[in-house]
Amino acid sequence: MVRVCSIDPIFLPENGSLAENLQNRLNDLYAANRRDIYAYLSRMSGDPDLALDLLQDAFVNFFAHYKERPVPDDGSCRRILFRIARNLFLNHVKSAANKNSRLEEGALSDPSGPDKEDFSPAVRRLILALPERERTAIVLRYLDSLKLEEIGLILGLSVSASSRLIQKAEKMLEWEARKAGISLDD
Repeated sequence: MVRVCSIDPIFLPENGSLAENLQNRLNDLYAANRRDIYAYLSRMSGDPDLALDLLQDAFVNFFAHYKERPVPDDGSCRRILFRIARNLFLNHVKSAANKNSRLEEGALSDPSGPDKEDFSPAVRRLILALPERERTAIVLRYLDSLKLEEIGLILGLSVSASSRLIQKAEKMLEWEARKAGISLDD
């Protein structure tokens, strides 16, 4: 369950009409993006409570940054929000004393149930060993089932660059799996 939050008035300009327009715009951005960002964070962290905390932090950071600046178009806002969320997660992982155990326990498990594909522990370890950008692309493509356009939007890439990044990550996985004697077909 995703908690709904309202925008704190301290983030709004003094002008009443402008403040109302900005609050409506930010509320619309929150409503349009909260579920996808929560799902992304939940899959990355494996911890629904942590995902909620990071989701809230991502929007607070976004709102604070744009309290006195023009808010970009919806596509740019979505990309910025996903980038903030990803960076918050990475900062959390880096600062956690139990980084390795947290990632092995949940980073690539699917909290939404058995209808989604889940990777074997061996394949999960291979994915975790990928560079961050390639790992993110694989998670978005195969766990989140996002289209290339959506992956590109999140990562700030064109559709063709997203496709190339996923192909590169798949080749890296195949190579490492072959070296380790792991089948990716399972």
